[in-house]
Amino acid sequence: MCVILHATSHVDPSDLLDAHFANPDGIGIMWIDRGNVQTLRTFDIEQAIDTMEYLHCDYVAHFRWATHGVVDLENCHPFEIGGGAHLAHNGILNVETPDPTKSDTWHFADALRQEGIGEHFAHRKVRRAFARLVGPHNKLAVMLRSGKVARIGDWHPHNGNYWSNLNWQYNYQFPARRGLDFELEQAWARWEEEEARHAIDYSAGLPR
Repeated sequence: MCVILHATSHVDPSDLLDAHFANPDGIGIMWIDRGNVQTLRTFDIEQAIDTMEYLHCDYVAHFRWATHGVVDLENCHPFEIGGGAHLAHNGILNVETPDPTKSDTWHFADALRQEGIGEHFAHRKVRRAFARLVGPHNKLAVMLRSGKVARIGDWHPHNGNYWSNLNWQYNYQFPARRGLDFELEQAWARWEEEEARHAIDYSAGLPR
């Protein structure tokens, strides 16, 4: 179900490899250069590691495990959400996805971009509101043009950096995802989606 890395210090390349092998459906990186968010989307782990090793600033990297939408670069995070801000997401969002080729995060980010929400993530009240909106089982990383990274949800410190989960350490995901047949992949995606939906529903309070 993806993983996000907010790197604030050097990252062991073996951690990057493990995160990629557990989430093999694309890599996205964002960082600040000359007052703007720069991004890279790729399927090439060597290119991604070379880029991250070259950067001498904080950055955010996203390793995708596709549950909605096709596996292509358009569905790789991060996504622009207005005001030059970009978003990466870990989890499953309970949003409408009218375009079946696009992911839940793509649709979510598209709605935020149309409303110009991006730079508002600089405000604590906005971050708290989105934490309630997406629910406890979703994590967001928003990079602003100022260089600030807003982390939403419960993050895990590991070797001086922050990860949205540490499942990649324990081979939590299926290790040979490419070998799964289509029906099993779809069943797995539906199970994760149902789990996330129930979590969000119950977090809003039990039915009366």
